[in-house]
Amino acid sequence: MSEIQSSIVPWSELAREGHLPRLLVLCFGIWLYAADSTLVATVMPAAVEEIGGLPYLSWTYTLYQLGSIVIPVPSWLAWTNNPQISNRVWITIQKKAKNREQETRG
Repeated sequence: MSEIQSSIVPWSELAREGHLPRLLVLCFGIWLYAADSTLVATVMPAAVEEIGGLPYLSWTYTLYQLGSIVIPVPSWLAWTNNPQISNRVWITIQKKAKNREQETRG
């Protein structure tokens, strides 16, 4: 029993170690995916029935789920393994932010 109790980490340790922001982003991402899937599962049958594709509903939903799970993996690998891509994207975001700031000021 003492081994189990010694491996318990209090929540306050997350904030001290700097892992709390990562945990919150991870939780938000999981919630966002769950909310998105719920919305698609609710709306898609009506939309597919309206265009006459109800027999293909299972394929549509399966491909949507598969794509939302599989596509982020190579995207993340490309982002993290190729610093040129991530640097270009970051520079583009910064330039757009500066342009918007100048437009609002000027």
